[in-house]
Amino acid sequence: ITFDSATSRFYGSNGCNTLNGDYAVNGNQLTLSNVISTQRYCPDAEYELQINNAINNVRTFRITNIGNESYMTFMSGSGKTLMVIRKHNMDYINGLWQIYDINGKVVDQSEYPDLQVTFDVPELRIHGNTGCNVFNGNMIIDPDKTDAMQFVNMATSLRACPNQALETELLLALESVDRARPYGPDAVELMDQNGKPIITLHRIKQ
Repeated sequence: ITFDSATSRFYGSNGCNTLNGDYAVNGNQLTLSNVISTQRYCPDAEYELQINNAINNVRTFRITNIGNESYMTFMSGSGKTLMVIRKHNMDYINGLWQIYDINGKVVDQSEYPDLQVTFDVPELRIHGNTGCNVFNGNMIIDPDKTDAMQFVNMATSLRACPNQALETELLLALESVDRARPYGPDAVELMDQNGKPIITLHRIKQ
């Protein structure tokens, strides 16, 4: 479900049909109205009815923040919990970062001062410099997985580099990234699918 504050509209899916309508917030009161839905028949959409009922009966809500995730609880007029939705906030990774280490090996910043990466979360884009070539690609943030982040469609310029091994190791590490997490106030770890840290980033303050 997506709430568009500019238009006071919401859009979503119940696992089978798409929904949209108007919403209004007054304190902790939430009203979802003028709801319309497509009319597909999906015999395997086990949560369709429960989601529709929650949307029809929600009267109040509360938001709880746990780590980088926000949980929004829909409640009835009597305070009964109807549905809980989760938003994973990856905004902490937005911006310019220095690549501090790759696969546990600290990068010599005096030799590779341009070894940097920029994340554009709103556009789901990644841009960077291998210390020789520039690269860019797309970001995938999977809302169904905690801390999920992947980079795809990576492309680089084609200059010959004096340290080709470092560039290759960086690009392979980026392609292996499966998730991310904050590591201190101005650092981020990128990890593979087994949870092993493979790249550490330090924020460049501008």
